[in-house]
Amino acid sequence: MENKKFDQVKYMREWQKENMKQVKASYKTEFVDEFKEACKKLGIKQSDVFRNAMYSTIKKAEEIKMTKEEIKQEIILYLEKAYEEKNECRYYLEQLPMEGDYDNEVHEYINNLENEVRHQNKEDFDYYVDQLVDYYYQNQEIYFDNNAE
Repeated sequence: MENKKFDQVKYMREWQKENMKQVKASYKTEFVDEFKEACKKLGIKQSDVFRNAMYSTIKKAEEIKMTKEEIKQEIILYLEKAYEEKNECRYYLEQLPMEGDYDNEVHEYINNLENEVRHQNKEDFDYYVDQLVDYYYQNQEIYFDNNAE
């Protein structure tokens, strides 16, 4: 039986290969130089900035409870009725989730949607529906809190 000496470097290389991954990106030289200088000025490591950004992104993703498709399913009935029943359009759009008595952001979308119903422009109506869904998605903790786990 041979007595082999423990190779620390080989062990660490194998461990890193099995347990670590790299995240790579390329940016313009000027941007990277500015970033390096900013890190130096702030006294922080570049890797710490990336790690913190990754943690922040993971945390934000964990807070999202509904997909865009699920949000769209929550509001689609009101949107379809609003487009189909031109005279009752405003009524159905006012049934959309809002924060408080009057929600300026949502009413901005309602006004755009109502305008497209009046002009019977389905393509632009659908565009504003997608914009509204995106808005709800980004702010779902306000509008769909009852769906949170």
